[in-house]
Amino acid sequence: MERVNRALAESVRALLSLHRQEDGSYILPHDVSAEGLMALMHTALGDEVVRFENAGDVVWEIARYEGYVIPACPAESSGDAHAFLKQEGVSNSSEWYIKRGFSDEEMHKMYAAAAFVARNQKFWRKIIPVPKKALTIASDVVPYIFQAIDFALGDETNKTNQTIFMC
Repeated sequence: MERVNRALAESVRALLSLHRQEDGSYILPHDVSAEGLMALMHTALGDEVVRFENAGDVVWEIARYEGYVIPACPAESSGDAHAFLKQEGVSNSSEWYIKRGFSDEEMHKMYAAAAFVARNQKFWRKIIPVPKKALTIASDVVPYIFQAIDFALGDETNKTNQTIFMC
């Protein structure tokens, strides 16, 4: 049994594709909201996609999910942040994000980024950085919704994409 509503996800993707312009951008009707699109994505993908308002929080939420004790300020010596980063083979959170596929430009704009974390059919996860501004404009959030749907419906592994991970 699939963990996603594949038919709905494919229908959402097909419907949004109708609004793609020649330059690759999207123009949706004015009565379509970004929040509505993200709610529809969540209905189709369920728990296979999570939205983070701040992309910089993803690393620590993943660590907490894996059982590490991460205080509100991860730099505190009382937590397990250093142990988590060491287990991940990196020395700091910036390296962790780069290992997960973030570009130099995305790292420089981390303060202005949200993120979707999608899980695919083989339980691999991918972080999709999303400019916070795109979360408020339906036409701008569409490419990120496509990425989340495509990844969640796919069967990619770390053999084909070294930036994805399991947790």
